Amino acid sequence: MQVADHAGVRFVLVNNADERISPAQFTALEAALAERPGARIVVAMHVPPFVGREPAVLRLRHLLPFPLASPVMRDAGEVERFTALMERHAVVAVFAGHTHSPDRVDR
Repeated sequence: MQVADHAGVRFVLVNNADERISPAQFTALEAALAERPGARIVVAMHVPPFVGREPAVLRLRHLLPFPLASPVMRDAGEVERFTALMERHAVVAVFAGHTHSPDRVDR
């Protein structure tokens, strides 16, 4: 994880390319968010913080003898924990890629 502050905004970069957020990453993320109370916070990550909406071919990845990329995180509990953390610290935006198609979720 990397953190940078610029023009009153805290940018937090989370490397979840393995489709997970580890307990150590959650600890570091929470510390980074709590360090600047009241600051505008933007989080960027590789894999979107939601589960589901996978095309059928990607659901087959567990059955295939070779890896396929998943466009989302794997663990619903991690997604719930991440979402609660974003809400608790009033994060203004979370950006993610990996799906290679435009999408927008507003909460």
